[in-house]
Amino acid sequence: MAYHIPYATGSGVSGISTVKYRLFNINDTADKFEKVIVYVAGNTSSLSHASLQGADVYVYPNPASNYLKAVYEGLEGRSAQLVIRNVLGSEVARKNMDPSQNMVSMNISELKSGIYLYSIVVDGLPVITKKLTVRK
Repeated sequence: MAYHIPYATGSGVSGISTVKYRLFNINDTADKFEKVIVYVAGNTSSLSHASLQGADVYVYPNPASNYLKAVYEGLEGRSAQLVIRNVLGSEVARKNMDPSQNMVSMNISELKSGIYLYSIVVDGLPVITKKLTVRK
């Protein structure tokens, strides 16, 4: 179950963030608890949260070196982009995602080794953001 909690950033930035909390007993990893919380900031009226709750993306290989593939689901016929940002938040790559397909390939040979964040962006707002490691 996900909870939608609106919050204000004070900077005028709009977006959606999903945080998954996973707590476990270090002595018994089977004893665990998970909670997903979705934070919504700013004016997101153009984004239908209900229609995108099942959206997800899987990037492989991760770590990647020259090319990656993104398999995605739950876009419900909406056009979207796969966006890669460096840890400072600067966009370093973008690729349109065809909603009638479920996979996109991206050339990342220009990226240096390091940690990046990749997002599905719908209507200009990041819906899902995850970590990508690039190793050369």
